[in-house]
Amino acid sequence: MVKKIELKAKIRENEKDTLKNIRKQGEVPAILYGAKKDNVKLLFKYHDFDKVYAFAGESSLIDLKIDDNEAVKIIVKDVQKDPVKDSIIHADLYRVDMNKKIEVEVPLNFIGEAKAVKELGGILIKAMETLQVSSLPGDLIEKIDVDLSVLNSFEAGIKVSDIKIPDSLELISAENALIASVVEPKIVVEEEKVEEDKTDKKKEEGEEAAKNKTEDKVEDKKGEKKKEKNK
Repeated sequence: MVKKIELKAKIRENEKDTLKNIRKQGEVPAILYGAKKDNVKLLFKYHDFDKVYAFAGESSLIDLKIDDNEAVKIIVKDVQKDPVKDSIIHADLYRVDMNKKIEVEVPLNFIGEAKAVKELGGILIKAMETLQVSSLPGDLIEKIDVDLSVLNSFEAGIKVSDIKIPDSLELISAENALIASVVEPKIVVEEEKVEEDKTDKKKEEGEEAAKNKTEDKVEDKKGEKKKEKNK
């Protein structure tokens, strides 16, 4: 069971106020929807929302208290971020029905150390960061542990089917999907060398084409001068 998380918000009453001004005031605009109820436009203190989102992510229940009303259960469905500052500029919140299952992405928590990395000098590859599951809101968990210590060789890998999750969760992600593995360093080096060779080849082809183009121009000019002389 996840820890109780609380968040306060207020109704966004002045809809004429631009989003730019709202953010300047240190607030985050958001929309609350779901449970067959009307959508509600909200405002959060940026610091409060950022702190809660960093802890809860998009897979933990949040007790949302709007003004002086009774708290409602929600999850963060999506956030939009400023492409430059990477700060949250808008949030979509989903009001949950505690009696109906919902689908969420639960973060993977990588623990332990792979022997193939520590002793064999391999490179750890994480192919997935979350698992998609379905469950009742009250059964949601904060994270799913993935033990990397089972990766003892370059042939070893951890698939979704290898991960143990509570019976209350229904797995949606493909069971044969690879979560993590370790590759030999030389494979990475060889791939980089191939890319370098491709780049060098393109550069040489470009230089050769430019050289040929220049030579053609010189020949054209010589031909033109020869024609003028003959006249």
